[in-house]
Amino acid sequence: MKERRIKWQVLFVVMCVFVSFSIYDAFTIDESIAPTHPLLVSILLLCADVLILIGAYSYAFRKELINSKAFWIFTITFYVFIYIVALGYEFINNRDGYEIYDMFQISIIYLLFAVFVLTPTVRYVSDLTLRKN
Repeated sequence: MKERRIKWQVLFVVMCVFVSFSIYDAFTIDESIAPTHPLLVSILLLCADVLILIGAYSYAFRKELINSKAFWIFTITFYVFIYIVALGYEFINNRDGYEIYDMFQISIIYLLFAVFVLTPTVRYVSDLTLRKN
């Protein structure tokens, strides 16, 4: 059981690095290659990332910061929705950028990454369900 927790703790640290790099990248990226979605979507993406990190932390370290199942289901749904909205903006506004097949490849990579990032939070929600039963 201990080695299983270590795996999730390492995953949490990796997620923290990715989110930190994403935040740094958002402030330093050249405008010519910047995402085409509005600032509000970027802010919502940041909020979703932070909430998912809290869920991953809760699962990896067995800390119950927020133990509401409804909150976490909303957070997971919000995370998926806002990432689909951001991908939608990238598809719509790619007139001078990538070809459509490149966008499909990038979208598949984004969605696989989202599944990777959501896994600890989904497992945390299932743990909350098991504890309440």
